[in-house]
Amino acid sequence: MSAAASTLKVATGYGGKRVFLPNHVITFITPKPLQPPNWATFIVPLKFNKLDLKDYLRNAYGVEVGRIRSFISGKPLVKHKEFSDGRESVPGQTRRPRSEKKMIVELAVPFVFPSPPEDLAPWDNDIFKAVQAMSEGNSAEVKGLRDNRRRLNVANRPVTNNRISLAKQAEALRARGEAWSNDSPLDDKWIEVEKDIELPPGQ
Repeated sequence: MSAAASTLKVATGYGGKRVFLPNHVITFITPKPLQPPNWATFIVPLKFNKLDLKDYLRNAYGVEVGRIRSFISGKPLVKHKEFSDGRESVPGQTRRPRSEKKMIVELAVPFVFPSPPEDLAPWDNDIFKAVQAMSEGNSAEVKGLRDNRRRLNVANRPVTNNRISLAKQAEALRARGEAWSNDSPLDDKWIEVEKDIELPPGQ
């Protein structure tokens, strides 16, 4: 046992909280490369406090802990999220996913996280990769069909009389080579500045 673990002061007088219908999920996550073995990181519910985690580890696994560090990580904003059924949210719509609460506890007995296995055959990794590749292909195909449908919808929109009239006027102007004008005289209050003001040469 390390010196840090041998000097750990384990608190007493806790571990008696009764939970008859537990619905919380606690995740023990892989430690960071420089994290010492006498510290462990857990993802806990947002309503969890330090005493709840101490009670859980002691009653469920018989693990004694000392100090606990608790913090909440906020999630970044997400824009224009696509739904699983192909529907799309309003462009520009933003939402913030639910925050995540983590606790780093000091263990009385150090624990070294096992290294990941190199051979994943017992867990049907080949089947998982095949299903994942098929899912990615289907997602790309669905996205392509959705984009094509959007373009077809734009191309098949009915042409309004206003657009037809504007197209005819533009074609007539281009054929005559004339500049466009709305034939509306300006009001008396509008003055052509260039005509009434004499500028010095060179300006």
